[in-house]
Order: sequence, then C-alpha cells, then structure tokens
Amino acid sequence: MTRRAFVPCTIAVALLSVATATAPGPTGASAAATPEDASCRIIPVEADGPHRSAEARAAFGVDGTGVTVGIISDSFATAPGLLTTPEQDVSIGSLPGPGNPCGYETPVEVLADGPGSDEGRAMAQLVHGIAPGARLLFATTGIDSLGRTTPLHIFHAVELLVAAGADIIVDDIGEELDLYFQQGITSAMMRAAAAADPSLMFFSSAGNDNVLGTPGTSVAGRPVGSWQTPAYRPVECPEWAVDGTELDCLDFSPTGDGDATYGVTTGAETQLLSTLLHWAEPMTTGPPTPSSFELRVYDAQHALVGEAPQHRTFLPVASFEAADGPILPAGDYEIVVARTAAADESARPAIWMMPFLRHRAFTMAPEYGVSAGPDLVGPTTYGHPAQGTAIGVGAADWTTPDVPEVFSSIGPGIELFTPFDEPLPAEVADTPVPVIPAVRSAAAVFTAAPLPEPIVTTAPQITGVDGTQTSFFGSRDDQSARRFSGTSASAPHVAAIMALAKSYSPATSREELRRLLLETATPMTNPYAQFGFEDANVIGTGLADAYALLAALPAPHTAAPTPPAAPTAPAAPVQLPASGPDPLPALAAATLLAFTGLLAVLQRRRRPSRNARAGRLAR
Repeated sequence: MTRRAFVPCTIAVALLSVATATAPGPTGASAAATPEDASCRIIPVEADGPHRSAEARAAFGVDGTGVTVGIISDSFATAPGLLTTPEQDVSIGSLPGPGNPCGYETPVEVLADGPGSDEGRAMAQLVHGIAPGARLLFATTGIDSLGRTTPLHIFHAVELLVAAGADIIVDDIGEELDLYFQQGITSAMMRAAAAADPSLMFFSSAGNDNVLGTPGTSVAGRPVGSWQTPAYRPVECPEWAVDGTELDCLDFSPTGDGDATYGVTTGAETQLLSTLLHWAEPMTTGPPTPSSFELRVYDAQHALVGEAPQHRTFLPVASFEAADGPILPAGDYEIVVARTAAADESARPAIWMMPFLRHRAFTMAPEYGVSAGPDLVGPTTYGHPAQGTAIGVGAADWTTPDVPEVFSSIGPGIELFTPFDEPLPAEVADTPVPVIPAVRSAAAVFTAAPLPEPIVTTAPQITGVDGTQTSFFGSRDDQSARRFSGTSASAPHVAAIMALAKSYSPATSREELRRLLLETATPMTNPYAQFGFEDANVIGTGLADAYALLAALPAPHTAAPTPPAAPTAPAAPVQLPASGPDPLPALAAATLLAFTGLLAVLQRRRRPSRNARAGRLAR
C-alpha cells in the first residue's frame, strides 16, 4: 500500500542507517515504548514500540526460540533488481542466517519459491524483528502456466509448512475461492490442518479494501467500500444497459422503488481491477451455480467502460478479469448488476459487491452509501480472515497505532452455507485433491446446505502495525527508507508476537493463547463508531500487546531458552549495486489472475498486486 511519493534514486545500506536515525517515533497512548536500539542491526524494529515486544523479550527472557513460523506469500528470492538480496539482509541483521551480526544463524528455509515481488521476504524480516529466535519457513503460493494462483498451490504451501513443523502460519494470500457467503477451499484447508495439529495457529491479513466517503459529501469519512442486500430484488434493466443477455437487473433501492442503477461519484482515479460481485449460492464441484450475474460499469453518458462476468460456472463470483484495465478518471459512474441466468427465476440470493480498485487515495460518494432497510454498506473483509479459520489482522500505522489505517478492511463476515470441503473440481486441480484427506474418504460425497441461521463473524479479530522499515520492500519515505504498508505487514507482526508467547509458555493451549491475545490487546479508537460500526468489526479487540500477553500467561515449566551468541557490530555497510529506476513494489504480482483470468483479490487479505497499481494512481 503506497504511503508516500517514491524517490527515484538508489539507496545503499549505509543510507538506511541514516534513515533510521531520523525516522519519526510513534505517538499516542498505545506507543508505550520506543523501538529497540539494537547495535547489531542496521534497521531498527519499529514495531517494538507500539507492540511492546522489546519489553516482552527483555522482561520474560524470550526471543521466539523453539517456535517455527511459516510464511505464505508470493515469493522470497526471485524478483530481479531489488535493493537488497537475502544474503545482504542477513549481513545487516534483517534476516537470520550464517553471518547474522546478532547471532541468529539459522537461515530461513525456503520450501518452495516462485515468481513474484519477494513480499514474502519482507514479511520474514518483520517476523524476525519481533521474534528473532524463531525458526522461519517460507512457501510460495505459486502460479500455474497461465499465471493463476489456485487452491492446489495453496494446498501445497500449507502441506509443506505443516510437514516442516510450522507452529504458526501467516499468510497474505487471497484467491478466487475465498467466498463471502461460504467457507471456501482455503478455509477448509486451514480447518483440516488445525484439526490434525491442535497447537497449529493461522494468522492472515484482513485486507486493504476499506474505502471512505469523499470529503465534502453526505458520506464523508464513512466506510462505503461495499454494498450488500440479503435478497436479490429484480427490476427491469435500463434501456441503455440491455444487450439481450439479461433476464432482469438488481433494484438497489432499499424501499423497492425500482432503481436499477448504483450511482457513484469517484473522488480519485481508479480502475476496475479488483471489482467483485458475490451472490449467496454455494460453490459446487462442477455443476453450474443456479444463477449467474454480471456487474457492469457505465460512465455518465451511459457508455460501457467495463464488465465483470461470472468466469467459472461452479463459482458464485463475478469479477473484472483484465490485469490492466483502463484508468478511470474521477467522475460520475453508474453500476448495473444484471442477472443473466437462473434455474429458478423466483430465487432471491443475497448479493455483495465491492466496485473499483481500492487504494489509500481513493474515495467515492455512492448514491446508496448508507445502510438502510435490509441493505448494508461497508464490510470488506471476507474469506478465511473473516471466517475464524485464521486470525484476521487489521492494520494501524506504527506512528499512530491507536487508529486503524483508512484502507484496513472492516467486517463483519457472514456465512449462509455449510463449508465447502469437497475435492477440488477437475478444472481447478491437475488431479482431484481432497481438501480434508485425513477426514474424508475418496468416495464420500458432501453437498453444501443452507445454514439454519446465518453465522455472523467479527472481522478483523485484532490489529497490528504497518508502515515499518524493511531493507528493500515498500514505498520510500522522505528519508529514503523503505516502508512496508498494508495488512500484509501487520499480520506478520502479530504472528511474531504469538511466537514469543509460544516460546514463553509452550504448554498453553491454542484456544487459551488465542483468548489471551485478544483479551490483552491495547484499546484503540474506532473512527467509524459515529456511523454505527462496532469496534469489533473495525479494530477487533485492539492493538496486539506482546508484554501484556506474556504477562497473562502462566510461567513456563521449563528453563528459559538459551540466548543466542553475543551480538557483534555489523561490518561496514555494503554499497549495493544500482537497481535502475525505482521499482514500483508489485505486491504479490504473481497472483493477479486466478483460474483463467479471474482476479485474485489480495491483501485482506487482501491484497498485494492491486496495491502496486494503487501506488501509480496515488502518486
């Protein structure tokens, strides 16, 4: 997520040490401590202040030793032309490995790597900063020959990390089968892995999809990133939107007045990338969903500028498929949701949509920007970070840790069907892959069914800080330091805090660790409370507090871990080779498209590759 304008120059590691000396400190009541001054590191651990993790390490004598943290993201060491290499990261203390000046010489174990932006390496740096003694693993989500992230790749990544002994797994992934109204493939995989290992814990980025109402409008400052209704309301389509494929269109009016358009004025340039439409019908293993919908966007002259159809007939999702659609200037647009197929035209499935590419600078003023009647406006967290299978983590800037980032996705989540846990459809996997092989037999048949009552889940569950320094990843600030923003940065910070807790009290159960993590969080300010959004669905229980968490744990029954070798002062900073023009951080670029071009929406969770494009628009 872009934070500041980029500086077109090459940075040496030596310059990073200068930047750390002038970086602003955190403000606010929750910033109880300043970043640890570790002479063996070039780059300070800025998250130590707001998360009180340096205090926790010192007071309880732990550093994560004995705990293994697995990371799932796009790539670790494949992106060309970056400011540092993994070896250089080790030499300046940002990663563990032979020659680490702080004495942490067990290298990151890369179990599988693939093309990407090396965001996974940046996540590893953040985990290592808070829990330097933890063993680190990495597995890429990978892509297929068409450049798609699929559940098969995610299944493989989870499988590799579990087999290698991960105690905690943190991800920033999002893919097509993360559903709004049903637990999908990723949730099922995590649920199965957690059932097989009662100590395994998952953390996930909640997403960067929140959008605020444009200043000076009736919805100024209000979350307006999504719109949903519990039952489809059919109405005749506008004449200018008819192409002969539609049965009818959605009535956006909460009073049933027959308004087939969702008018919206955008406050900044945007794209249709990341536009999503989900409807409440269960995912299948091949047969088409009973209904099919299409989201269409028109300009003020009613010219079609883009459409998001259903790409996979077994999946109740419509999305914009082009990786680089046209840039849409700020202005007036009309959205139409057309029903293009229905096995039963009397069916009235719930509808949820998130229009446009969402980024920090983007605002909009929708015609229906306030919850009214049965319709709900605002929730943007979905999939496994919203469904309890992973602890969803929101984001707050490390310098202002008592308020969430404007882009940090909010809840609640909702489930209307029993979870999907069948083998992957043949067109998704090269061969059928049972999602829960230890529980299901190959011949078992499971059909998702409507739940007796909807399950409403709070999301995110907790908040971590972002905007802290890495050696190479993120936007440059005015001191030329690289700052990693988004929930892809906050999630590894909270996962690292849990590594400290597990290291200190290894006998404490997963359920108790989760409860105490949430209960000991530092209170935060909910900026949307005035609009009726509950704290639990904006900031979770608050900002993760490492010291308070460890203080609440029972004393360990074993001796404290042996500290690492005495730190040594880092060698003279190495001048890095020029990397050419400042590379725009393409967060998870490898996962732009999923399943024959269906966009994977990332960095809830959500998600990184679109953030790179957001950076271009926000400059």
